[in-house]
Amino acid sequence: MNKKATSMLMKAIIGLILAVLIAFVHLYLGSIFLVSGGSMLSALESGNIVWVNKLAYLRALPSRGDIVVLKYPGDPDSRKFVKRIIGLPGEMVEIKNSDVYINKTRLTEAYLDENVVTEPDLKLVLKPNEYYTVGDNRTNSSDSRGFGPTAQRFLIGRVKLRLWPVKSFGYFPETFY
Repeated sequence: MNKKATSMLMKAIIGLILAVLIAFVHLYLGSIFLVSGGSMLSALESGNIVWVNKLAYLRALPSRGDIVVLKYPGDPDSRKFVKRIIGLPGEMVEIKNSDVYINKTRLTEAYLDENVVTEPDLKLVLKPNEYYTVGDNRTNSSDSRGFGPTAQRFLIGRVKLRLWPVKSFGYFPETFY
């Protein structure tokens, strides 16, 4: 084999290794997600690019306040949404007069703008492995209020890092209630 053929073969092998590595990372470790729409304003804007940690829930259960990417339960093979978890398995979630209650205790959501309205009024108890997920921009969000609780199997991973725009690059802090 001549030098040129050897060089081309090495480049092809390196390219193949890189492709397999990238595919592995994307499928099992994490992925990049482009936010489309304004359902998570002001935490995330349309056009933001985030890193989704797919391993986050192998070590720990999802927590209230986590921003997650999930498969839309009505079309799990194609549509993906970004939402915030506010209700955990076994909890009673109640929306009354625009306030959210978890097990009859009013939820303080410091990340929401003051004028956010949460509708409609409802009351439900989450089953094991179900989460109540909503957008921060409640008037412009397709979420658990419309499609119902999100089964854990539909959670892709936790949004951990904003990659774009560069001026907003950084980690998302844990939300404490």
